Amino acid sequence: MGSGYAQREGKKRKDGDERKENKRVKYKRSVAEIQYTSCRSAGHNEKVGGNNNDDDDDDDDDDDGDDEDELCKPFPVRNCTLANQTYTSVEVKCVPGYDGGLPQKFVLEVYHGDIDFLASSQPLYNVSNPDEPSFALAGLEASVEAGVHVAVYAVNAKGRSQSVVLSEVTYRDAEKHTGESSVLIR
Repeated sequence: MGSGYAQREGKKRKDGDERKENKRVKYKRSVAEIQYTSCRSAGHNEKVGGNNNDDDDDDDDDDDGDDEDELCKPFPVRNCTLANQTYTSVEVKCVPGYDGGLPQKFVLEVYHGDIDFLASSQPLYNVSNPDEPSFALAGLEASVEAGVHVAVYAVNAKGRSQSVVLSEVTYRDAEKHTGESSVLIR
């Protein structure tokens, strides 16, 4: 009598474990589907590896969980804020967007505020951070009266995101300094 009970209990545990595993698989697939949908909705999804031929007569759109093969360039950073802003320094912090399924790094560029910076070919400063979209700049040129434009974007192996631009960032102190300056990154 005891062995029948143990067998039923063992079967119940096994069935329960299988259900938990199925839930995990479903959850993983749904996250991958959301990410793929995000790449597709952004208009820059690409299949990596395999055959990208759309003329396949294999119309077996079976969802086999290979959505991790769908990679794209990163999404733009968001919610950028300025902190500890002085006449020669500023901290810029943003929230990263979706990474496109690949490792990404973040880039901050500083442009003169008195010119059309989009037409300008060279930024005043170009700084990257491999971990997060957070930058501390010191030694900025205080002689730029019109302030500066700050552009932040993400980069991965598939390309770069659109830039988020903080326009006409002005210095907090009107004091001017002369001489050479350099940018220090913390």
